[in-house]
Amino acid sequence: MRGDRLNSLVRPTDMSHVDEPLVPNDERAAFLARVAEQLVAETAIQAHTDRGRTVEIWTIQSDGVRVTASAPRLEVAAEMRLECRLPLNGETYRIVGVVEDALAQSPSRARLVIRLTAATADALVRRGERVPVAVRATLVAVVCDRIVPDEAMNTVIDDVSEGGFKATVPDNRVRQDDRLRLVGRLLDGVIDCEVRVKWSVETHRRKERRVGCAFINPSAESRQTIDRLRIRFSTPRAA
Repeated sequence: MRGDRLNSLVRPTDMSHVDEPLVPNDERAAFLARVAEQLVAETAIQAHTDRGRTVEIWTIQSDGVRVTASAPRLEVAAEMRLECRLPLNGETYRIVGVVEDALAQSPSRARLVIRLTAATADALVRRGERVPVAVRATLVAVVCDRIVPDEAMNTVIDDVSEGGFKATVPDNRVRQDDRLRLVGRLLDGVIDCEVRVKWSVETHRRKERRVGCAFINPSAESRQTIDRLRIRFSTPRAA
């Protein structure tokens, strides 16, 4: 099977809505080439297929508007339409591509050549919009009214926006204007930055508070993780 073209394993149900044209103009092609480079920098993306499924694709290299990649062999085929969301230049883009070629690489993997056809600003994840999430992280005291420096607290982030987040903290000492460090290793990457507590209120549970925090000068890596986290929880799940 190695090297066999995957034409019939999975066929798209409707290709009439594929975003073309086949030969983009120079400006559009240049932007799509930048998108292709960023997809490779991501190393792995979650893409939605025209069959309503979600597949993890490993991006390997780019050449203009084309991306060489690898994916589960039984989940992809030539001419399949793919869609994903990608943070780029502080915005979120909806990326559409078509599998130009799919070759069996091993019993479990296929080598793909994906041609990008569209990249449009995505209104689904607006910059100031709060996105409900449910991820665990750690808050570490930096300068606090009632908590000694370096004391760590497990927390659950309930929602996140570009500028901050709401969380549930199992510690009733957290107060407004406390300065904390947020540390989290997520599927989307690493967040490690200081935050300031904008408000803090009691919950119905003893020794628990709800807090609203603002990010303080997050690094590029933390900002990218925040963007990926928001995209992941904003993307509709396939049925």
